[in-house]
Amino acid sequence: MPPTRRADPVTFLDPALEAELLSAFLQKELKVVSSGLLNHLEENYFSTDPFRWLAGRIKKGNPPTKELLRIELQESLSGDALEVHQQALLPLFDRSLTFVEGTLERYRDYVAFQIASTRIKSAFENRNRTRSKLWLREVREGVDLAINVFEGQSLAAVDFAGAYVEREKQRKVRRDNPELFTRLRLGIEDFDSQVQMGKGTVTNFLAPFKRYKSVMLCAAGMASTLQGYNTAHVLYENSIELTGNRYDTMFSGFNYDRIVNYLKTAEEKQKIDALMERINGWPHRLKLIKAIPYQTTVDDVERLLERWRIEDGFVADVTIWDYLNLVQPSKSSQEERLRNEQVVWDLQTHAKGSRTGQERVVVCASQAKAEALEVERLGAEHQGKSIGISQAVDSSVAINQTAEERRDGIIVLSPLYLRDGSITKDEIILRSDLARMCISREQQDLWHEVEW
Repeated sequence: MPPTRRADPVTFLDPALEAELLSAFLQKELKVVSSGLLNHLEENYFSTDPFRWLAGRIKKGNPPTKELLRIELQESLSGDALEVHQQALLPLFDRSLTFVEGTLERYRDYVAFQIASTRIKSAFENRNRTRSKLWLREVREGVDLAINVFEGQSLAAVDFAGAYVEREKQRKVRRDNPELFTRLRLGIEDFDSQVQMGKGTVTNFLAPFKRYKSVMLCAAGMASTLQGYNTAHVLYENSIELTGNRYDTMFSGFNYDRIVNYLKTAEEKQKIDALMERINGWPHRLKLIKAIPYQTTVDDVERLLERWRIEDGFVADVTIWDYLNLVQPSKSSQEERLRNEQVVWDLQTHAKGSRTGQERVVVCASQAKAEALEVERLGAEHQGKSIGISQAVDSSVAINQTAEERRDGIIVLSPLYLRDGSITKDEIILRSDLARMCISREQQDLWHEVEW
């Protein structure tokens, strides 16, 4: 660790904040890597020679591994200087990160202050020296840049006509190489022909209490896995054990109660064991994540996914959220509808890879208001106070079922809103077998795609 001293609030950050920030870069902490602060990682912003050396090294390229940094230090330094740098820098790889968000906020404030004060000082000096009338513009530019650094926001923009050639190129590539572009299908023809669940999209299933929201999301998880996609299923409402039982039932096609109560015959057990061994041999994975209702944010899950990407190469093509009313929003509010709407925008950011550069398909479910249980068919108005959810998602699909349909084992999916495309069939009839966690018998055809 660098020598302790009293931090100068103008010249340097506190040494502990410096160590936390550099450790976060070395450990590829998602919030720091995606913050845009790499462009403002200046050597002279740090208080010690080792930290200044490391800041310069990180700014030149990707953060090094521990062994690579050790080699680079040995090649560029020797004697006491080498020992000092090794003692200060190598432990940063193993340092426990405990206040990253606070560090980012302080560092943004610090860099913004440095930029603003430097530009303003330069503007005043130029005015006194040249009597130029442009000094106010220089002050304004410095303040604007400082605000951009502090807020960490940027706006994307392209020239419409100038970008036409690139748009055409992308359309042709997508048409000629559909296998290169992730598109999740449920294996239900009338659904898949209407609802475009591609990368960068959020699809929401709307249903009242106890209307198979979680089973539908498991059906999406199974479909994703059978199509060869890495899938992360984030559980807020149900346990990993319950969800694992449902997936065992779905994949095996056996009765749920017999699976859970271990009532299989020896022959049946042998068959299921062989199936699970086969699934475990697939290169793509289905992972279950247990989140804490009203506490775990989308960012929290993204940090876990980023760690998996670094540690074992698992990159989630599809993420499933059960369900969005229980997700903690990035910006809280006293009003439930505003909290729920913020969660959807957090999921949109997640789907489009705005922070990570990794686009993915997002599937979620939301709770309809209580009186929705009494109606024949749900409409967008049954989203309740959170009508903004329907406006923010790319597709909204109601899960419908009358008492008669329940007796006959029928579930009806009703598209309510599609951002990309039009609703050509407003009632999609599913022949289900919920004793086997089968939302639609059509899904069994997806097994033919596995080997391919």
